[in-house]
Amino acid sequence: MKNTQIHPIILLALGGLILYQSIVNHGSIRQAQTLSMTLKAQLDTLQLIATQYERIHQSYEALYIELLLSQHHVSDFSRELDRMATDQQTDVMRIRDRLQEVLATYDTFATQPIPMSNDETSFH
Repeated sequence: MKNTQIHPIILLALGGLILYQSIVNHGSIRQAQTLSMTLKAQLDTLQLIATQYERIHQSYEALYIELLLSQHHVSDFSRELDRMATDQQTDVMRIRDRLQEVLATYDTFATQPIPMSNDETSFH
């Protein structure tokens, strides 16, 4: 068997290369850790935004339902108001007709001579 020796320059080059890779990899690991922390912070922010969005969305749905109910109530109120106006107009027409009947009766009495008794004629 033959013994081979590795030259010190080659060993030194290999050691330098290992040391360089170690330093570069350490920087890459540090960058990966920084990137990981940044991504985690962004993910936390997105989760917070999603939670806020869900709350806002639920509030919007509740307000939308209230709006629909309000529209329904306004529509009901409008129909009721129309019915009341029609009823009131009918009542006013009945009152007017009745007043005309009363006035016609009054005019009939007003145009007829009032019979006087003999006692009333003696004062003249």
